[in-house]
Amino acid sequence: MEYKSSSCSSECLVENTGPVTDATGFSAFVFFKLLFREENFYRIAEETNRYARQLNATTEDPNWCETKAIEIRAFLGVNILLGIKQLLEIHSYWSKNLLLGVPGNSEDIFSKQIYKNLPISSPQ
Repeated sequence: MEYKSSSCSSECLVENTGPVTDATGFSAFVFFKLLFREENFYRIAEETNRYARQLNATTEDPNWCETKAIEIRAFLGVNILLGIKQLLEIHSYWSKNLLLGVPGNSEDIFSKQIYKNLPISSPQ
């Protein structure tokens, strides 16, 4: 087998890559908004609702209601937090126990019930 050398020289490999915005001093939420565009959450909510309607066509759930982009954004944010602080059981993330719960993840911000009811989540 013969390999041909590319026309790229070593100068091609030293170009700066990565973020092009200086995020120094940004809040976690502003940084989050840099990574995830708002229109993506609207599209995910739309497709999630379409999927849930398909599920409800065969097995109707009287408690189901359409999700909104803001809930999808919260869902993604909560899942990022779940990955940072790993606990054994999903319900522990909403615990009032300071050793278990995740600060900023209380029922006031994103309820466990909404999390469980989104058709894209699969809690235990």
